[in-house]
Amino acid sequence: MSETQEIGIYDIRLDADRLPKLIKEREILFAGADEDDIRIDTPAKAAAVLEAVYDASNLAQEKAWLLALNEDNTIKGAFTVSVGTMNSTLIHPGEVMLRAMKIGAVDTPYG
Repeated sequence: MSETQEIGIYDIRLDADRLPKLIKEREILFAGADEDDIRIDTPAKAAAVLEAVYDASNLAQEKAWLLALNEDNTIKGAFTVSVGTMNSTLIHPGEVMLRAMKIGAVDTPYG
């Protein structure tokens, strides 16, 4: 039986008081063969999600993304954390933590 999961694609924007606010930009459906396929427990599964969401292998510049996970290691949301140049990008830990805390993630795999 095929399992699907809606993945929200989010961004952080400043509101009128200049405070960070979570904005849902869009949703995609991610399909796996079974429940274990949509649980992110290996780097290969995280890479498959990023490829499906962002077409990661066809980009002309470096980007850093965050997959925010819940306690079952399923995805609560995905974020673009940084957009860089052709072969590098900078990431500040505060940018990762802000996004994880705003969405209520319990885990944030990154590499």
